[in-house]
Amino acid sequence: AEGLGAGRCAQLFESELPKLTLRDVVGMEAVKRRLDLSFLAPMRNPELQRLFKKSMRGGLMLYGPPGCGKTYIARATAGELGANFIPIGIRDILDMWIGSSERNLHEVFAQARRHAPCVIFFDELDAIGRKRSQMRHSTTERNVVNQLLFETDSVNYNNEGVYLMGATNHPWDVDSALKRPGRFDRTLLVLPPDAPARRSIAESALDGVHTEAIRWERALADT
Repeated sequence: AEGLGAGRCAQLFESELPKLTLRDVVGMEAVKRRLDLSFLAPMRNPELQRLFKKSMRGGLMLYGPPGCGKTYIARATAGELGANFIPIGIRDILDMWIGSSERNLHEVFAQARRHAPCVIFFDELDAIGRKRSQMRHSTTERNVVNQLLFETDSVNYNNEGVYLMGATNHPWDVDSALKRPGRFDRTLLVLPPDAPARRSIAESALDGVHTEAIRWERALADT
């Protein structure tokens, strides 16, 4: 796996330093509270690592119906950590050429290590990290999952400052090895936006339009 990048120019993936934080996520208080307790608090408190004599590394898998703001929340989480943010989709990884998908995955992590602190966000995690038991006739897909496991193994690499986040509508299809400690070992259910969040979305979409006559309670109750 170390030699995956040999003989080929390293691919550069889109990276940003989000100005967005969880304060910009209106409503969704239960989601933000759980996110803070299970993911952000350990990252912000290195003394917990010394107290429990273990690494606070590990990732978070956001799951729930599509269109509920999982990517938005992931970007806000990176902003909260003051970390770079690399969003990764299926097309960024999967390639028709033998070995290219594994090489792409290796380059994602190499870039994140160079620019740590960094959040790698895998959209549609179930497509990239699907259960290997469901891939008996697809060597390429199995190799991608194996490469992802290799990159997230602390024995192989020092991923200090590299945070993993993923989103999926089908958490039961994600390979069980990816849910072990140090990988996507925490999960958070993200349901459709609550009333305060829906109002904020509507007001943003109607920016510049007179909305004084809108009865928000009735309008939101029907959505």
